[in-house]
Amino acid sequence: MSVRPGLRRYGSAAVVTTIAGALTVPLSVPPAGASPVVAQPTVTRPVLAPGMRNHAVRWVQTVLRVRPRTGYYGPITRAAVLRFQRRHGLQRDGRISRDDWHLLWRISRQQRARAAVDRARPRARNLARLRVALHTRNARVLHEAARLSGRPYAHGGTTPRGFDCSGYVGYVYRRAGIALPRTSHQIAARAQRISRRAAMPGDLVFFYSTSGRVYHVGIYAGGGRIWHSPRPGRTVGRSMIWTSRVFFGRA
Repeated sequence: MSVRPGLRRYGSAAVVTTIAGALTVPLSVPPAGASPVVAQPTVTRPVLAPGMRNHAVRWVQTVLRVRPRTGYYGPITRAAVLRFQRRHGLQRDGRISRDDWHLLWRISRQQRARAAVDRARPRARNLARLRVALHTRNARVLHEAARLSGRPYAHGGTTPRGFDCSGYVGYVYRRAGIALPRTSHQIAARAQRISRRAAMPGDLVFFYSTSGRVYHVGIYAGGGRIWHSPRPGRTVGRSMIWTSRVFFGRA
């Protein structure tokens, strides 16, 4: 049997060799006419020594933070390996062998875990800042909503002289620095829909008919209550949500 470059022959089997022997795959040669046997790879950890150049050396340089990571086991890499061996009480020979590999793999896992935590921290900080900003904004909304308690209902009203439902919500939010569309239907189309569990006091509550059309809007006050301007003959106030046909939104 002829052996292609990259293959070594041992008796009746050929072995694929890779860089520094890091991966060996025995390829059994079946008898003529027999079904081929799928070879199973055997992964080994090669001994690395000065003068070698391969991807395994580059990986060690990454774990030990050797710069530049050239993949060449030169004096800089050997010095880093000696420091690593001295720090962890390993045999100081400047070579990477079995005991060194075990510890390097453990350190690599720890580094990846720390990197994942570091990547998550900015997102967590941003979420925390957003929550604080949302609480602050909603607190202003609730303050303005309560301040207008007792104002009369007025069809098409958008001022403290008289409000309809969307006019009241739009006025309160505008005082808190947020511009909303004019009608309850338009406000619902622009708002981000959220679940009842996620709703916070100061968010929006939309009421819809059996046909699905939004006909009323209020400001969530917490505890199943809303601030709203209900209907002619009534004044702005706080009421219990009286129907299950509602959904929540956030401007």
